[in-house]
Amino acid sequence: MPAISCLSVFAPLDRFMRDERGAVVVDWVLLAAGLVGLAVAIGVSVSLEAVGHAEEAGVVIEEVGDDL
Repeated sequence: MPAISCLSVFAPLDRFMRDERGAVVVDWVLLAAGLVGLAVAIGVSVSLEAVGHAEEAGVVIEEVGDDL
């Protein structure tokens, strides 16, 4: 079985690190993915809270309507 050199394993990584254009693209992709994830999380949170407030408002309206 041939021995695997540590240098041969990291050769693609070394080539990637020398060419910073790829690293910049990866940075922008990760930044965009993070922002999209944050926007989705905010949207879900706002949606769930809106449903909760609407249900509470409906209960209050029903209670007040019964008293009239």
